[in-house]
Amino acid sequence: MRVADLPLAWRTEFILHRFDGQVREEADAIIVTTPSAPTFYWGNFVLMPRAPRSEDLAPWCAAFEREVAAGRPEVRHVAFGYSDDRPPGEAWIQAGFEYSINVALVAERHQVDWEALSAPGEFRALVSDADYAAALDLQSLDTWGFEPTGYRRHRAAQMARIRRMNAQGQAAWFGWWQGSELLANCGLIWAPGDSVARFQYVLTHRDHRRQGLARALVQAVSRYAFDTLGRQQVVICADPAEVAIHLYQSLGYVPVDRAHMLQRRAPQDRP
Repeated sequence: MRVADLPLAWRTEFILHRFDGQVREEADAIIVTTPSAPTFYWGNFVLMPRAPRSEDLAPWCAAFEREVAAGRPEVRHVAFGYSDDRPPGEAWIQAGFEYSINVALVAERHQVDWEALSAPGEFRALVSDADYAAALDLQSLDTWGFEPTGYRRHRAAQMARIRRMNAQGQAAWFGWWQGSELLANCGLIWAPGDSVARFQYVLTHRDHRRQGLARALVQAVSRYAFDTLGRQQVVICADPAEVAIHLYQSLGYVPVDRAHMLQRRAPQDRP
């Protein structure tokens, strides 16, 4: 398997992995590890060539243990991805794996709705330590069922990674601000020499939702990607069951492919 042959939903994920992770392309899998972040589920996973059947459970779990977790006691989760649009065999769900889908939506500049938007506050990039601290606080308000201290540590590591990428001209993080209060945030990552940029972690503060902030933020960051970076396409991923996907489509983003994910949480992250 080759990263270059993957659909956009997966291929753009590897902008992060190739920055400071380890990516190994094998004949029947792609192995991803992030030595600096062993508890990052989707920085330590195996990408499979197709939807796994029930009888594939044991051999693939053995492969994860051998290729990702061996000698790394902090790796207590198990994570797999694939691309073809079929659900996994029932044995995977019975074994405690959560199954989810991310839809990749893509837009070129002429497709985006550039109608002027009105939203309270102002748009600007994160620059200072205080800016990034505000983003970490926002991202840690909801932990999505993960152990809170560990989740905040994970988000802190991810934002430190973004700052390193920013220093090398491969990422930027943006906010919608009201004074010093961060109301919404998202990131943008890109690889040198590529024509595509990808959104990261679009999130609005729970007390400021339904005010048009996410729409205004995504539109503003899209403009940055096209006009400042000169990217030809911008990718944003979303859960097909969440309302955000309709917001992105209303701005002109079009679904093109999907990433399928299976994860079994580490013991400390289970309900």
